[in-house]
Amino acid sequence: MNKAAVKSLIKGLIILALISATTFIFLDARSGVKVSQNSKISAEEYVVGSDYSGLITKQLVKKGDFIEKDRELLYIKSSKLLEDINAKRVNKKDLLYPISGDQQIIIKASQSGKVSEINYAEGSFVPANNDIMKITAAQDPFVIAEYQLSKNDFELLNEQTKMQVELPNGSVVTSPIDTISIQQASDLQINSKFNVTIKSDIEPDNNLLIGSPVTTRLFLNQDTQLQKMVNFF
Repeated sequence: MNKAAVKSLIKGLIILALISATTFIFLDARSGVKVSQNSKISAEEYVVGSDYSGLITKQLVKKGDFIEKDRELLYIKSSKLLEDINAKRVNKKDLLYPISGDQQIIIKASQSGKVSEINYAEGSFVPANNDIMKITAAQDPFVIAEYQLSKNDFELLNEQTKMQVELPNGSVVTSPIDTISIQQASDLQINSKFNVTIKSDIEPDNNLLIGSPVTTRLFLNQDTQLQKMVNFF
């Protein structure tokens, strides 16, 4: 074999090795990235109610409305409260909510957020201490992400595992996992639901953030096969 043939052979082997190495690195990197089955922006919920029963005479919001803190939500006419006030068993100043000029309870929002549920509408009689509506708070949004992981993948989870979130506004946030709850387990796979708090400055958006679907990626492989090979040699 002449020198030119040897050089061509060596060159071909080098190119083949580079292609193999590139493919290996690509597959190795991809092996540690899992895309969620279902993910959305969420937030804590709080309930709205009254410790006095009565008739809802005004409902000032509807499901899906974004509300600011201290906004009036509804009015309740309570004969029991009026009776207690007239009998001086209750002082208006000691109540947790304001009273209108015509002696009705005014329920206001304690936080900004979105009305997620209404159980009693205008014209309904609501018993004391019942949940009239639920508000999804706008503060401190987080991501609920569902993944289907094999047992091997699940065993790679640790306190250093991070999740990347592509937000609806186009920005990307990478955050450590906050909590993990296993929804279903089998011999072949583990269906896991990850509650990941986004620790970053995200401005609440009444039309986009809360409840919006997002794409998330879980980075499992902190110590890749390539790194193991480098460490070995």
